[in-house]
Amino acid sequence: MLKAAKDNWQNAFERTLENAERASIRDFTNYYKTESDKAIGLMLQKNSINEQDLLGVFTKDGFGKLYEGLYERIGLTFANWYAKNFDKYLKKGVSANQFQDPWRAAFRNEGILIGAQRVTLVQGTAKKTLIKVYRQLSSDPVFASEGEVVKAKMLRQQFDKYNKYQAERLVRTEATNAANAATMQSAKDIFPGADMQKEWISASDTRTRRLANNDFADHAVMNGVVVDFDKPFEVPTKRGIEYLMRPGSINGSAGNIINCRCSVAPFPKENAQTINIIEEIGIGISIGQAEALISRNIDEVKPNPSKIVVKPPKTKPPIAGEVVDDTLKAKKEAMRPDSWNDVVPSGTKLNDDYLALLEAKPNLIGTHTRSYQSFNLINIDIRRYNSETMGKVLAHEFGHLIHQTKGWCVLSGGRWSKSIDEVHNFYKSQRNKIGINKRGAEKFKYFKDIDNFSLTHRDSIRSQFPNLTDKQFNESYAAVADYFGAMTKNAVGWGHSNSYYSSVEWRHAEMLAHSFENKYQGNEVFKKLFPEIYEDTIKWIEQLIAL
Repeated sequence: MLKAAKDNWQNAFERTLENAERASIRDFTNYYKTESDKAIGLMLQKNSINEQDLLGVFTKDGFGKLYEGLYERIGLTFANWYAKNFDKYLKKGVSANQFQDPWRAAFRNEGILIGAQRVTLVQGTAKKTLIKVYRQLSSDPVFASEGEVVKAKMLRQQFDKYNKYQAERLVRTEATNAANAATMQSAKDIFPGADMQKEWISASDTRTRRLANNDFADHAVMNGVVVDFDKPFEVPTKRGIEYLMRPGSINGSAGNIINCRCSVAPFPKENAQTINIIEEIGIGISIGQAEALISRNIDEVKPNPSKIVVKPPKTKPPIAGEVVDDTLKAKKEAMRPDSWNDVVPSGTKLNDDYLALLEAKPNLIGTHTRSYQSFNLINIDIRRYNSETMGKVLAHEFGHLIHQTKGWCVLSGGRWSKSIDEVHNFYKSQRNKIGINKRGAEKFKYFKDIDNFSLTHRDSIRSQFPNLTDKQFNESYAAVADYFGAMTKNAVGWGHSNSYYSSVEWRHAEMLAHSFENKYQGNEVFKKLFPEIYEDTIKWIEQLIAL
């Protein structure tokens, strides 16, 4: 990006961020003040204080609502900010207006998830500070000699300094993550299917982090670094490289994200339609008009909710993945998301026994954006999936969540990595079975009787499944294509881009999710066209569950 465009972008980003976070700083400051006033009353009443006395002060629910409001407010601001400054490049029929409700729901849920992760630490710090300040003042003879009115005033003066400082520090750290996550979500939604890149733009010189302090990452050297949209930035720190999908990402260490004001600038790769965008956006962005998760990407929300533990009976283990007794049924229901009935249409036929494999209840939301799993959040595109096909997408996205929590293939640095040996070995065996490494007639030998397996010959295969509706067939056929696309990096099949499959672990993750579909929901198309591999996938999942 040209320097003038970068300067305009970053200046507008920081200006918009400062404006957007004021309301949240006010809300957090007021909450800190209200709760510390409660504590002052308790302190003066008892002439002492401990953590047990503060059970009703700085509650998780109180902080949780603040996080929810912060992410919704700042997320919407920046999703619209980005969309408005790219509006003249949008395809016909694409408008930011159509995304307002999905964005609002997604950002609100991202706030809920991040709050679930942060609140215990934030709550504990706030309470310990109250106790520490009170005990320090109590040891002062002047404080001890005063009446309640003066003591309350002295306590309030001390707490007010902390309240303002902590509220600003907390909001400014979260605001950068919320703004950059929203910018990326907006880019994905207004440029659907585009081949995207993103650039790290460092904060203005006086705010840019440098490696002058052991706790700081070097954001100065990150300025101008461009990577593919779905790849992480490699950020140098004193302790080594950290992989962040965006500035402010909660995957970063404290020294990498606290008070960071850097921004991410996503844009389509240059082509006939967007060749001049990079130079021109600086002009539009400099206006500073207000503006994507969570992904979630909202893609990297990393909650750590309390685990619900329901121990299975110490008897002979059940068949892998099947709920066969009351204890496992209880766990299945304990793990069912609270919003299940709001997202899953009535009349949906599905086997949801995979819920019993979870260790913490996830959040499930329905929007009109793509379906995805991001840590403990599962988003379902309720516009695409109905009662005929909802079972498949649920099995797929819960499959991603389960293989991550079980450690079969997990996220690290914002990308799938660290697959276990059983996953690597199955991937290799499947590739050998279809003959991907062979030559001549042996290459792709498994497909010799289905040489029409392609998008262009869909209709000839469609006629073999008269019992399926078009929607059921299309989703089943696409799942087969995506499974082989993952296995072969699209040498056979299709679905995700080649860049998406640049890492072998990303291929593992998709194969795992589609195998969960086969195990729990079934796929008539897969079973008829490729029965041997279809059975392999189900056995593979059962073996992994039994580990």
